[in-house]
Amino acid sequence: MLIQIPPTPTGNQFLPNPPQPHCSPKITSRGSYIIYSDGGSYSTQKKPHPPSYGSFLIYKNGQVLIHKQLVYDDETNNSAEHRTLFEALSWLVENGNLTKLDRIVVIMDSKLVVNQVLGNWKCKKSNTQYWTHKTQTLIRTQIPKCYFNIEWHPRKVLVEKLGH
Repeated sequence: MLIQIPPTPTGNQFLPNPPQPHCSPKITSRGSYIIYSDGGSYSTQKKPHPPSYGSFLIYKNGQVLIHKQLVYDDETNNSAEHRTLFEALSWLVENGNLTKLDRIVVIMDSKLVVNQVLGNWKCKKSNTQYWTHKTQTLIRTQIPKCYFNIEWHPRKVLVEKLGH
C-alpha cells in the first residue's frame, strides 16, 4: 500500500508505509482484543490484608476467549487491580499468538492503575511499583505498542461485563 504525502515544492512524493505516530484506522488489523480487567480487596484497612480478588474478560473480534476469576492471598485494592491487569496481559501474550497487526484495548475502572501504567502518575508504594514495572515491561517487550491502548471507563461498565 502506498500512502500519498501532501505536495511539496518539488511535487508529489510517494513513500511505502511511512511510520505512523499513532495507530491509523486505515490499517486492517488481524485481531482486535478487548480486555476488561478489575481487581479489589475486601478491606484496605486491615493488616495483613484479607483475601483480594480479580477477574478479567478477553474478547477477540467480539468472541469471548476467556473469563477468569482470581483470588490473591494478601493484596491491597490497588495492587489487586495491577496484578489482575498483569495476569490478563500475560494470558494474552501466552495464548493470543499476537502479531504487529493486532489491536489490544484494555478497559479498567481504576484511574490510578491506568495512569500509573501509562507513566502519567508516580507509584508511591512498593507493591504498586512492582506490578506497574512488571506490566510496563510486558507491554514494552511482548505487545506491539502502537496497537495497545489502556482506557478508564466508569465502574458500571466493568460491573456489567464482569459481574462485580
